[in-house]
Amino acid sequence: MYANIRSNYQKYNHIPFAGSDHHMTFATRKVNKMRPPGRTIKYRSYATADMKALKDDLIKTDFDYLRNNQVQSNTTEFTTRILNVLNFHMPLKQRNIKPSNPSWFTADLVKTCNERDKLKLTASRTKSLQVWLKYKRLRSKVTSKIRFAKKLYFNFKFSKDCKSQSIWKNVNNLTNYKVKPSLSVSSITDPQSGVIT
Repeated sequence: MYANIRSNYQKYNHIPFAGSDHHMTFATRKVNKMRPPGRTIKYRSYATADMKALKDDLIKTDFDYLRNNQVQSNTTEFTTRILNVLNFHMPLKQRNIKPSNPSWFTADLVKTCNERDKLKLTASRTKSLQVWLKYKRLRSKVTSKIRFAKKLYFNFKFSKDCKSQSIWKNVNNLTNYKVKPSLSVSSITDPQSGVIT
């Protein structure tokens, strides 16, 4: 078995299997640090919009088509025209929102992690062996505190509520699993009869 970065693997071995001369080989890879996923939001900026011009354009918009009884097509046309005016005066923008720290990541942990990162930066700059040793001791301390804080938090969570829904919610929180939003169908139109259900 060959690996370009051997330090990424914690355990590896081979054992005889079913009397064959081909041994079964296994390796346990280190799990990379899991970061909670961020999210992207869409928004309109009201601060830079000319509200008077927006109001004037909305007043000038032709809505005579709403007099007919074609509810589905009228709704689509109404939405399209309103959005065209809004997109002209207040175009949609996107912003990436950084993930927030998990609930078990306390202010004390944040402070300790910042100290660890600063010490690592100092050790990299100075190349001092004493600073590197100090950084490694602090890094081990941070790892232990994170494990303890996470264990304490989830032990409390799981022991507090034993309902199935709450347990799975805690499991998803522990594994950073995000439930995908479901799409709701408001209406279905028959293309032949035009009936809306």
